[in-house]
Amino acid sequence: MRNRLSGLLCLCIGCLVPFATFGAVWSVERDVLVRREAGRYIEARLPDDVRSLSPRADGGAWLGGAGGVWSLAQDGQVQLHVDVALHGFGNVVASAADAYDGTAWIATDAGLLLHFGADGTLAHGTTLPAPATALAVDLEQGIWTIAHGELLHFARDGRWLATRLLDLGADERVTALGTDAFHGRVWFATSTGLYQAAYDPRCGPCMRFAAKRPHSHSISAAAACLQSSTAHWWHSTAPNDERWTR
Repeated sequence: MRNRLSGLLCLCIGCLVPFATFGAVWSVERDVLVRREAGRYIEARLPDDVRSLSPRADGGAWLGGAGGVWSLAQDGQVQLHVDVALHGFGNVVASAADAYDGTAWIATDAGLLLHFGADGTLAHGTTLPAPATALAVDLEQGIWTIAHGELLHFARDGRWLATRLLDLGADERVTALGTDAFHGRVWFATSTGLYQAAYDPRCGPCMRFAAKRPHSHSISAAAACLQSSTAHWWHSTAPNDERWTR
């Protein structure tokens, strides 16, 4: 009998990653990677210490972990592997796929933000004020990340665009980040709740939504918010999954 989806709580990554283009959902179920689509599913074994999972427009996905970053085909087979640590960049802690060109943004525990091409070549990189724990790509192919209590925005070519200071608690840990292009805002989840922030800080302060089950959250077992094809936000807690509308 399959275990309940628990990849988020064990690995600090999104346990459900829907991608509207193909109607498929990638999930991490303990040590197995599962892709579901139209009632069918495939399974693939995971590398050790997986920390991030990002679907691509071609139906594949990027997988990040202590051993580097992997490009996976629709059937879960490894297309390529880049050992990020071997090149002195540190270990992968977060990743985000660009839906337009299949490239991957990678954040490492060395405080680096790297952009890899679909063929695994490093396009460019930049230094962050601290290691990031979540990444999200917007429709303009820019990258958003949160590091050291700051919301950072970079262009596709790595140029810095904006920085916004977030009013987070000292023990609050950001676990996931998503963009809402229709409303010009980002959503991010922490160990205590869900936040919404406009792209333009002049539009007002961040809005905070308290966790529905505060006791199910902790620094090590936190929640993630991910945009689904129906413009809802999935907020996963232990032991139940919840969906909050926009």
